Amino acid sequence: MASSHLRLWPINHVFASLNDSSIALLSREPPATRALVFVHGFAGDAAKTWVHFTEMIQGRSDWWSHSDAYFVGYNSLRCDIRGAAIGLLTFLRSIAPFPPPALFEYERWGARGGFRDSQTKYEDLYLIGHSLGGVLVRQAVRLAVREHVDKQRQGSSGPLLTPVTAETSEADFVELLKMARLRLFAPAIAGARPSGIKGLLQSAGFTGLIAWSRSYHELKETSPVLADLRSGTESLAVTFPDATAFRADIAWAERDTVVYAVEYGCDRLGKHVSGVTHTSICKPNPRYRLPVRFVEVDTVPAGLS
Repeated sequence: MASSHLRLWPINHVFASLNDSSIALLSREPPATRALVFVHGFAGDAAKTWVHFTEMIQGRSDWWSHSDAYFVGYNSLRCDIRGAAIGLLTFLRSIAPFPPPALFEYERWGARGGFRDSQTKYEDLYLIGHSLGGVLVRQAVRLAVREHVDKQRQGSSGPLLTPVTAETSEADFVELLKMARLRLFAPAIAGARPSGIKGLLQSAGFTGLIAWSRSYHELKETSPVLADLRSGTESLAVTFPDATAFRADIAWAERDTVVYAVEYGCDRLGKHVSGVTHTSICKPNPRYRLPVRFVEVDTVPAGLS
């Protein structure tokens, strides 16, 4: 099967807020009107967490072949939630709705060229997060929309948390972000179990790092950061009842020992998936296609596996 996407790795030379594990799969079949942004979780990695996605979406359908996919890398052990969310927001502002032309140029064997002639404008934005990544997605949306609302109320034109590009107004960006579709795999939005987080670190080969990991402490069930995120998101959902970004679709792992399966009051009812764990729920394979279907449809169909 011919490859429907060009794989670019790393992409942090174009997007400075990302680390060198970040990947882009850019459609070879314009127009690409949809941007999919994948954010890994605690002790995860842009390549390793989503490797099965990068393999399975190639040539899958017209929906995927006309989508650009971005796999965001960041240091989940050293970050704090707000700082990492601002880094994600910086990236989102740089691609939505117009990704930079430099992304579509690449160097190969000393030659320079491009592979898509038409200008790309994304009409739809999908934000896909696993574990801590789900928290960062929600925090980025909340920060951007809240800041925009505050500035409108105050009549202020002061500096933003993160700058917008010359091609995109703040209002246009926020409008696209408000209508983003959120697909969250076992998100840590209600907190994580300490023993489960320690288990993740041990399985990833990171032992003895708990004491100085800010994200670990901010993921505790009693974290004021998580409480503030929930109240802020639910408040914005009331202010913008038609905005899809505040009504996340969530898939929970039946055998999850890491996070608490609790949705926000504004979310759709989460779906529990049998036979998977916290780490495997977001990893599709030929016998487990739910993750791919979950991203592309409105919600998880009953009995889907």
